[in-house]
Amino acid sequence: MFPVPVIGQGLSEPEVELEDVVAVERLGRDLYVYDLLGTGTAKARLQIGEEVVWMGAQGQIAVVVTDRRLLAVQSGQGSFQEIRLRVHESVPDNALIGKRVALVVTDKRLMGFDSGAGQWLSIDLGPNERLEDVRVGAQTAVVLTDRKAYGLSPERGGFVGIPISIQEKILSVGATANAATVSTSWRYLVFRAPVGTWTESRRKLD
Repeated sequence: MFPVPVIGQGLSEPEVELEDVVAVERLGRDLYVYDLLGTGTAKARLQIGEEVVWMGAQGQIAVVVTDRRLLAVQSGQGSFQEIRLRVHESVPDNALIGKRVALVVTDKRLMGFDSGAGQWLSIDLGPNERLEDVRVGAQTAVVLTDRKAYGLSPERGGFVGIPISIQEKILSVGATANAATVSTSWRYLVFRAPVGTWTESRRKLD
């Protein structure tokens, strides 16, 4: 799977929750997510033979990746939300978690969990669409492929894509607390989490 990038910095914006308010733990076949704000504990039971591949928590979100499904809980949510892996879909070996958004990538699709929708959201990759880069900030995620840049934020409730030309050279990709950026030889693209939209600025040609 794609290597885990460094989670973006820049948590100074007032709308971003700084505290880690959930924790995840496994006891035998039982999974528990403890809400440190005292609003309850979510519990799920692993199926017979189901293996936990990865689990972690940050900010308002906890995620568990197994060889069969993805499970997630946000602060204040009393139960795990689930999305099952498809037949012949690669098993992801991790999730990338920000304060309010999480991202999981397989060979077939992108799956995101955000604290706005409180559920898993997914979008299929196109045939032979190749993953190039992945970044996650506090409440912003960006996935770059050889065809599109996809942004995800809690305010939009879904992945937002913008086409990338095969002639564009990628210069940099980044994610901070409230924005994701893609710099190319043609354009500077910005995905703003508070509004959930892409904007672009064309580079001046010499």
